[in-house]
Amino acid sequence: MDSLLAAVCAVVSIVTVLATDDPQHGLGLDDAGAALLVLQCAPVAIRRVNPVVAWVVAGAAATAYGVGEFPDTVLDVGPLIVIYTVAADAPRRVATVLGVLTGVSILAALAYAGDADAKDFSYNILVYAVAWVAGEHQRARDAARAGAAAAAVTGERARIAHELHDVVAHHVSMMVVQAEGGASVVAAAPERAAEAFDAISATGREAMTELRRVLGVLREPDEGGSAALAPQPGLAALGGVVERVGQAGVRVDVRTEGIARALPAAVDLSALRIIQEALTNSVRHGRAAHATVVVRYLDGAVEVEVVDDGTGGAAGAGNGHGLLGMRERAAAFGGSLDAGPRPGGKGFAVTARLPAP
Repeated sequence: MDSLLAAVCAVVSIVTVLATDDPQHGLGLDDAGAALLVLQCAPVAIRRVNPVVAWVVAGAAATAYGVGEFPDTVLDVGPLIVIYTVAADAPRRVATVLGVLTGVSILAALAYAGDADAKDFSYNILVYAVAWVAGEHQRARDAARAGAAAAAVTGERARIAHELHDVVAHHVSMMVVQAEGGASVVAAAPERAAEAFDAISATGREAMTELRRVLGVLREPDEGGSAALAPQPGLAALGGVVERVGQAGVRVDVRTEGIARALPAAVDLSALRIIQEALTNSVRHGRAAHATVVVRYLDGAVEVEVVDDGTGGAAGAGNGHGLLGMRERAAAFGGSLDAGPRPGGKGFAVTARLPAP
């Protein structure tokens, strides 16, 4: 797209000079002038890759054209786009230095040309200043969006950690109950003692797995000061989610593929949360009337898919934090998530795969 933009800028620059050139002044656009106009615009193609190099090339070409015996330009389109990009994308300190150098270069080139008046000086400085301010405004907007996205990810990771903390607390409490019961089993039925210890061992291993996941995500202070001992919900609670979405006006069909099996508690919970968030997007942003939920039990993984028939606007609606949260959940388990409009732009699809032995 930037290469196309550079080509358009070159054509516009040459055409406007030819259209506004006054033959009475004796200046015509020759091959050298046209080449400098093209050279002003060519760096637009690399403005996002290396804005500093783009600034150097475009600025040098614009300066050479300005001090040469060529017809006046209406707007230095290429250099203006480049200076906007410098202000928006280059490191702040570098962008400031280049901005000052741009102003100095404009003044020096106009003074060297010898035929510039106060109107020429003020016009050129004003035009480049507007491009600079626009780029600075874009930088501020990008920073605000990045900050909001980072805050959303941090909040979602804290929520995930809180839920996993509750899962671990449930496992540990079960280990305590099993250990207490095991002492009685050893005395009353020694042949069953091995079963009790096996149960404690299995529960402990699962607790350690979930604990490692807790340590892998951010954890905010627990406002309540105590952990819940009840297990978090899983895919078994999907019916309740579907019912609530149906009350909001979206009919949901649920289909299971593969042989259903018990999943690790945290994976079970995250699969449910991803489905829940995807259906929420269908209601809030996609304006869907119907959605299909598919739960696939695969070898070593579980895959959940939510497809709706809405406008396909879930990705761009609102602040986009729902998709960030779903991706964060999948990433916390070493899984993956694909989301985007369906072919033809009708509807939206979310597919997440979570490792699940």
